[in-house]
Amino acid sequence: MTTFSFQPDAAAVPGLPWNVTYLSQRDVTSNIPINFVTRPGVSLTAACFAHNRYEVNATAKCVSNLLAAGFGRWDIDLYWDRNSRGWTFCPVEIPAAGVYPVTPTTTSATSSNVNQTTSLRAGELPTSTTSGPRTTLQQRKDKAVEPRATTSSTSSTTTPNITSTLTAFTSTSANSSYIVLPTPQPGVGEPLYQVGPYTCSRNLGLSTLISILANFLDTTDNTLEAYLYYFTFNLHLAASYQDPTTIPNVANIDQLPNPSGLLSSIFSSEFSLYLYTPMLLVQQRQNLNTSWLGITESQQPATSYFTLDPIPYTNNDFSTPDGWPSQSFLEIDKQRRLLVSLGSIDDNMQNYNISGDSGIIWRNNAFENSRSVILGTNDRVTSGCLFDPSTASIQAQNTSWATTIDPPELALDSTSTTINNITIPAIANITACGISPLLNQTLSNTTADIDPGPYVAFVHSSIWSWANGQPDSASEDDDSDDEDMRCALLDTTSGHWRVANCDLTYHGACRTIHAPYHWRITTLPGHYRYVNATCPAGTTFATPRTALENAYLLNALRTSSFASETAIWLNFNSIEVDACWVVGVGTTCPYQGNVSTTQTVTVPAVSGVIILVLAALMVVVKCGANRRNSRRTGTREGGMEWEYEGLPA
Repeated sequence: MTTFSFQPDAAAVPGLPWNVTYLSQRDVTSNIPINFVTRPGVSLTAACFAHNRYEVNATAKCVSNLLAAGFGRWDIDLYWDRNSRGWTFCPVEIPAAGVYPVTPTTTSATSSNVNQTTSLRAGELPTSTTSGPRTTLQQRKDKAVEPRATTSSTSSTTTPNITSTLTAFTSTSANSSYIVLPTPQPGVGEPLYQVGPYTCSRNLGLSTLISILANFLDTTDNTLEAYLYYFTFNLHLAASYQDPTTIPNVANIDQLPNPSGLLSSIFSSEFSLYLYTPMLLVQQRQNLNTSWLGITESQQPATSYFTLDPIPYTNNDFSTPDGWPSQSFLEIDKQRRLLVSLGSIDDNMQNYNISGDSGIIWRNNAFENSRSVILGTNDRVTSGCLFDPSTASIQAQNTSWATTIDPPELALDSTSTTINNITIPAIANITACGISPLLNQTLSNTTADIDPGPYVAFVHSSIWSWANGQPDSASEDDDSDDEDMRCALLDTTSGHWRVANCDLTYHGACRTIHAPYHWRITTLPGHYRYVNATCPAGTTFATPRTALENAYLLNALRTSSFASETAIWLNFNSIEVDACWVVGVGTTCPYQGNVSTTQTVTVPAVSGVIILVLAALMVVVKCGANRRNSRRTGTREGGMEWEYEGLPA
C-alpha cells in the first residue's frame, strides 16, 4: 500500500517571526500542566473533505499542511468499512469488482463533466508560491518508528483538462450506483469512485494519516520543534454502497474490528514510544516524587494548578487526584508527544470493543471540555470567557481542557500570499479567554491542500502572547540598534507583548508565589535589569505562562494606580542570544552558543546533533560527546541537573 511522508507546502511552514513566536510561547508555558495550555484545533472533515471529496493525494497534502501550520488538536471522523475490514475517511463503503451484478455503459467525458456536484481536480493541486524558511533536520535514530518511504505526488502549478473513458456501473438496486472516475494524473494517484454523493479513493484510510504522522513526529523529534498533539476519533459505520445515503443498521460484533484492528492496537504498534496513555497518567499520579517532581525543576509542573495530597508514612511524598504533567516533561524528558482519544461513537458502532482500547486510548473526549462562547461587537467574547475578575482562584473556575467549536462563520477572502499577517479577532479573543478554538468549518470554501493560507492565519490568531509581527529585534518606534531590542513588554492597549529597549523605564509585572492569577505592579518604574528588586514581598518578577495568566495581569494593571501606563516589563528577554527568549537576567540560552552570521542553529538531541536552518533564527550551540553523555545521565557541565532544552522556569 502506498505510504506518504510529511511534505507540506512552503506556505504552510512558519517563517519569521512566527517560528520564534511559537518557540518562545511554547517555552514560556513549559512547566504548565498540559490541561491548562491552549492549542488550536481542527476538524479534518471541514479542512480536508469539503464537498464530499476524499482523494488520497489531496488528503496527504492537506494533513501535511495542517501539521506544519501548527494545529495541535485534531478532531477526526473515522469510518469502519465492513467490506474491506479497515478504517477509512470515506463515509461510504467502496465496492470491489464483482461484488454485485453490474451493467457497464461506456461514456466519453472530460473531467469537467464527470461529476456535477464536485469538480474533478487533475493530479496534484497548485502549490502556493509563498516562500518561508524550511527546516533541514538530521533524523533521530533511536526511535522504534522508522521514517517512512514516500511515494507521494509531486506538485503541479496547473490543472490539466483530462479526457478519459469512464465506466458507469449501475447495480440491480434502484438506489445504488457508482462511477469509477479517471485516475487524476497518469502514474500518480489512483482511481476515484463516486458512490452516491461521495467521491473517494479506495486506499484512503487511517494508514494514510499514520504514515504522515509517523514521519512528522520523527522529523520534528528535536528540542526546537517538539510539541504535543491530541487526536480525537469519532467512530462511524460506513454506509453501504448499495444505499449510500441511508444510515446503516447496528453492526454485529463479527463485522467490527478484531483485536488487531482496534485503535489501541494500531497506535501502540506504530507509536509506542510517542504515546502518553491513561495507564501512564495513573501510575505517575500515585507518587509525584518518582515522576513529575523527581526530575529537573524546569520540567516539573506548576503544582499550584492541581491538588497535592501527602502520601502517609512517606518522607514528604505527594500524590494527586487531578493533576497533569507539564509540557516539557512529556515533550522533552519522556518524548511522549501523542495523546489519542475516542470522541463520539455512533449507535450503530455500539458493539465496538471499547474495553479493548482501555489503558491506551483515552475515552469520552478526554481533552475537550466544551464551552459555549457568544461573541458580540467586534467579535469580543460577551459570554463564556473564563476570565473572571471577581476571583483569582484556579479551583473556582472549570478551565481544564477548555475548548469551543462556536466561532462564527469566518470570512477570509485573502490569498495565502497576504493572509499570513492577518489576525482573526474572534479566534484571538476566544484564546485570550483561556479557551482552545476548534476550527469546524472550511475556510474561504477552500481546503488546506489547495490553499493553506487561511488555516495558517487561524493558528496565528491563536497566539495569546506576542503581538502580530513580534518578537522583532528592531522597532520603528524606538531609536535604537537591534542589540538593544531584547526585552519584552506587555502592551496595555493590545494586551499582547512586544520587544523594547531594555534600558527604557517601565513598571514591572510581579506574580504572587503559588497564585498564578494574582499579580501586582511595581511601585517604581525602572530599567528591565532592576525590576526584580522592586517587586513587593511575596511576589517575583514574572511572565504570564498561559492566556488566562496574561488576562489577569492585564486586568491588574488596568485596575491599578498605574492604569495610564502604556506598557509594563515582563521577565522575558533575549539579552544573551538574539531570538532566544528566556526568563531572568543572565539566564543562559538553553540552545546556548553564539550568534551565527550564517543564521544556523545547531541543537543537541538525544542521539546526536540536529541542524536546524531557520532564516534569521539565530543561535549556534556547541555540541559534542559531553552533551550527549549529559543527556543520558541527566547532568550538564558543572554538575547541575539539566535535561530540558527549553526555557528555565
